[in-house]
Amino acid sequence: MFCIFGFVLGSILLGAPLEGASILYDVILPWLLPSILVFVLLVLPLNIYAYSHHKQVLALHERITQSNYKEIYDHCEKEKKTPNKKALSLYIESQVLVPEYSKRFSSMILGKTLKIIPKKDSPESLKHDELIQKALERAKENIYMNKNQREKRDEREAKKEAKNASKTNPLWEGLGT
Repeated sequence: MFCIFGFVLGSILLGAPLEGASILYDVILPWLLPSILVFVLLVLPLNIYAYSHHKQVLALHERITQSNYKEIYDHCEKEKKTPNKKALSLYIESQVLVPEYSKRFSSMILGKTLKIIPKKDSPESLKHDELIQKALERAKENIYMNKNQREKRDEREAKKEAKNASKTNPLWEGLGT
């Protein structure tokens, strides 16, 4: 419809008579038919392929995130005592994440792994889920941090833990002296 309107408008503006014009030969065959053929023969198959490939990639990401969560949870279960957030984060960085993956892909996979962890109040929630969530967040932060930034964060966390420990046990500190 747009092509016909453009053809008529162009003919009027150029002063060409519409008497000898044929819609079939002047509009449909040179303009509409090629665009329809390109859409049907090129664009549509490429979109179908891209959609199926995208579904396969999403399924692969889902399998990777499930595998990561299971591996981290199994590690927590195998430990004799519950690991702390820092130790579990180091395990995730060294054993779970593949070094060949890019930082962006690793960050995306850890983000998707965070999303599959059940909520604390849900019946599917397991005993290590909160620790795993904190360790995954820390590992995700570590991906883009340099060594200096990590050291500063570790110092801040150590000071915070020491302050929290002194607040929770003020009586025991006075008895020890």
